[in-house]
Amino acid sequence: MKGLVNDVWKRIADTMGVPVHELKKKKESLMTSFRANLKKKLLSLKSGAGEEDAYQPIWIFYDVMEVFLRNVYESTSIMNSEENVSKTKQFFNYIYLKQTHHTI
Repeated sequence: MKGLVNDVWKRIADTMGVPVHELKKKKESLMTSFRANLKKKLLSLKSGAGEEDAYQPIWIFYDVMEVFLRNVYESTSIMNSEENVSKTKQFFNYIYLKQTHHTI
């Protein structure tokens, strides 16, 4: 499976013309920003604020990433890391299969 993930990173890098290590750094930067905004939002909801008074992230990528990552972060309290790894593998398999049959 690790080879598959590396292959997907390489294909993305080749398509975008950006080295894999730079893509991984950017991914981590995006994830860090997303998690920080999500944490603020969740803490504001736990404080007793209603939906309309809760913190609303204004970061440009938040809404898109929330849609994409919602299931991962909504169920972190009940999912163990093994399940997260499984979902990640499924995602990369899906991306890889789409790449082998279609071009970006």
